[in-house]
Order: sequence, then C-alpha cells, then structure tokens
Amino acid sequence: MGRNQKTYTDEFKLEVVKEALKKDRTDTDVATQYEVPPTTLSDWKKAFCNGEIKTDSMKQLEKKYEQLQKQYAQALQELGKKQLEVEMLKKKTNSHYIL
Repeated sequence: MGRNQKTYTDEFKLEVVKEALKKDRTDTDVATQYEVPPTTLSDWKKAFCNGEIKTDSMKQLEKKYEQLQKQYAQALQELGKKQLEVEMLKKKTNSHYIL
C-alpha cells in the first residue's frame, strides 16, 4: 500500500515557517498545529533559508525581472550596433575630406 503524500502550496509553507521562526513556540508545537511532520517543517525551514520557497508574487517578480534583463541585453546590443554605425560613418566622412 502506498502512502498518500500531501502537497502544500508555497504560501502555506511560508506561513508555517514564519510561525516556526518565532521564538515563543517549538517546531514540534508548530508542526502539530499545522498537521505536518516535524521533519517536513525542518526541510521547509532549510528550503526557506536557501530561498527555495517562493510565493506566487515572488515568482511573478522573478519572471518580470528575467524579461527586463532580456530587454536590457537587446537594448545594449542595438546600442552597440548604432555606435558601430556612427563610427563607420565618421570614418567614411573623414576619408572624403582627405581626398
């Protein structure tokens, strides 16, 4: 017989971890209150400290950040092309005056 493994949202995990990080209660008490195994809570705390648990809004911000990074890289590439064009035009213009 297989075990039924529960899945928890990152929001729920964060709520439980925040509660566990408060100094007025033990991890065992918090795990019991939220009906999760103490080892699971310990794993969540480690994941939280490593930045592995993210809310939906955090995930959206990361996605937006990645999009902005791509746009920035494209803009830099275009700027480089334009600067090269300007330099080539300057050289071409200067060579006409030498003749």
